[in-house]
Amino acid sequence: MIDPQPSTVNGDLVSAWLSARAERDLDRVASLTTADAIWHSPVEGRRIGRAAVIEEIRRAFENTDRFETALVSLRCQSTTAEAQIRNVATRHGKSLDSVQTLSFRVENGQIAEIHVQVDDQAQVEDFWR
Repeated sequence: MIDPQPSTVNGDLVSAWLSARAERDLDRVASLTTADAIWHSPVEGRRIGRAAVIEEIRRAFENTDRFETALVSLRCQSTTAEAQIRNVATRHGKSLDSVQTLSFRVENGQIAEIHVQVDDQAQVEDFWR
C-alpha cells in the first residue's frame, strides 16, 4: 500500500527523533534508528550502526559543559528529510553557536542515515578538539 502522505510520516519520525535527541532520550533515539544506520560527521567521519549513532549523540552531551539543540526548520520528501537545527554549547571555555543541516534517509519507518553539515567547519572542528 502506498502512503498518501509520506512526507507527513517522515516529518513525524524525524521530529520524534530530533525531540528524543534534544531530550537526551537515547533509548528512544535508538528505537527510531535502524540497526545498520549510517552517521556522517563533518568532524569524525562516517560511523556505521545504531550503537555508533547513539555514541556520537551521547558524546555531544557528555563532552560539553552545556549543550542545547533546537529545530529551526524541517522539509520532508518521500524517503528523505532535511532539518536545520541550532546547537549552542560550551566546552572547556569555548563556545559554539552553530546552525547545522541534518539530512535524513528513512527506511521502513526508521532513520537509516544521517548526514551532518555545519555552517562553519573550522569553528566546529576547533570546538570539538
